[in-house]
Amino acid sequence: MSRVVWKRGLVVSVESRRGHFVLAQLTREPFMIFFRIFRRKDVWADVDLANVPVLFCKAVTRQFLQKSRITRHDIAPHPTAVAPNRWIESRGDFGHVTVWPGTTYARKVPVLGHGGALVAKDVMGHQGGPYKHPSGTCDRIIKARLTDRRVIDAHELTSMAVFPATNERLYQCEQAGENVDPEKDLIFRRPLPACYRTYVDIVMASTAAEKKRLLRLFTAA
Repeated sequence: MSRVVWKRGLVVSVESRRGHFVLAQLTREPFMIFFRIFRRKDVWADVDLANVPVLFCKAVTRQFLQKSRITRHDIAPHPTAVAPNRWIESRGDFGHVTVWPGTTYARKVPVLGHGGALVAKDVMGHQGGPYKHPSGTCDRIIKARLTDRRVIDAHELTSMAVFPATNERLYQCEQAGENVDPEKDLIFRRPLPACYRTYVDIVMASTAAEKKRLLRLFTAA
């Protein structure tokens, strides 16, 4: 897999599923800004990111960087895109959610949290790193319990991106033509579309054979 030397403003492509690519930009480590531009070939010389909308911003794990196919490109960074300062922090304990009840594919999915709070979290401005916040996780709580779908859909979870779940999310964004997030739907107990079956399989995979089968969607190995 690719080795990424972090440099703020660096533009890279990330392969979601095999043969599907999306552009992203490194900002304050470990946050990546993904853009709503997808291609079947990893060729981007004609792209002006100033004209491309942001898809979402997410903190990424070292595992995501190591396992994903990531390629740097000589493209000017987006002139104004930065990590947001409002996020959703999940609330509640670990539990299980039954998805697609009453069907042959009904499954109990493990989920960390039930609902969430809108919080202020200035990841770009804190001295000493993006996690130096008064509460340990955020600066302050703006709204303790979110129910407004528009607000929920407009903000990202504070969880970190992992491979291959985030890669599958990016693929589903491409298919939908907009920002979608299966993890958020699970946390807020929203019905999942059938196209999220692979995402659920990734979360549920326990055997080596099942994990190997799923990884074929994302790697050549």
